[in-house]
Amino acid sequence: RIDADHAAFVTLAKGMQNAGVAAIAAIDKKSVDGVSEVGGTIDEACEACHVKFWYPAAAEAVAK
Repeated sequence: RIDADHAAFVTLAKGMQNAGVAAIAAIDKKSVDGVSEVGGTIDEACEACHVKFWYPAAAEAVAK
């Protein structure tokens, strides 16, 4: 699946990387609110990739 759309995978992976960097920054600042906020971004990054590459049939079923 990844080989079929490698560019999308790279884009999604960069989104996860950016979210991880933001999480580290919030942790370094000891910001509970910052970690909580970036947690949603991490979840969205995970979900976007999983929907595209790991369970695309579920996304198609929801779209119908």
